[in-house]
Amino acid sequence: MSNLKSSSESAAILSGWQPFTFGGVAGLALGPRWRFGLVRFVLALTSTICVVWFCNVVFAEAIRQAIDHLSDTGAIHHGQMEWSGPPVVVLVRGPIVTILIDPALSGEAGQVTDWQVELGRQTMRFRSIFGFSEIPYAPAWSFPLTREALEPWWGAWEPVILAGIAAGSLIFFLVVWGVLGGVYGLLLGIYAYFLDRRVTVAVCWRAGQAALFPGALLLDAAIVLYGLKQLDFIGLAFAFGLHLVIAWVYLVVTPLDFPRLQAARARNPFAARE
Repeated sequence: MSNLKSSSESAAILSGWQPFTFGGVAGLALGPRWRFGLVRFVLALTSTICVVWFCNVVFAEAIRQAIDHLSDTGAIHHGQMEWSGPPVVVLVRGPIVTILIDPALSGEAGQVTDWQVELGRQTMRFRSIFGFSEIPYAPAWSFPLTREALEPWWGAWEPVILAGIAAGSLIFFLVVWGVLGGVYGLLLGIYAYFLDRRVTVAVCWRAGQAALFPGALLLDAAIVLYGLKQLDFIGLAFAFGLHLVIAWVYLVVTPLDFPRLQAARARNPFAARE
């Protein structure tokens, strides 16, 4: 009997530390604030690491390869490209990112990857399956467009940029989860009221955030698989939509693990006399 009791207590402690089950999400919401904060920070840090890793192995690596394939001539001078090479030069063509020089923005290279950057004479064109947009060069831009000049520049700024992405991503996840936790927590509180569950505003706010964690972990895995070229962009988009649905499912089911108001009344001697 004691072994059964100790095993059930261990399971309860474990469920309070993980957001993978409905009971685990409820345990995070009902448990100590420091435990919820620690789990929240660890998961936000995990998502941040996945984002930074993806930016490094996909976008930063593409930029490094593109710089390595630049010629010894070319420049951006007062917001306009000076280019004497071939009309279209593909600097890097990967399964995810393509970077090319096309001064006339003729589109001759087409688009065969998910993300494509085209350097035109006066603007940069960004293509994706969502369409394209153009950003003009700033009039103050004047720098050589050569490997010799850009290689050390990128080598110096790449760690700074990745560190900025890391800091921005961590703040983004914590802030967005907090805001969505407030919105979802309000709906969850109303829902729990009709379920006759005993909750507080703080519990609803934590539960609204904890319900996001399982979907966030799924999206982290999808980002890694996409970076490893084991998942295509359509699969990544599907995972993004699915991670929202998972949060809604947890919001619906998790309150069922909250304590009932009737249970509290049953333990109340005054309520029993009534």
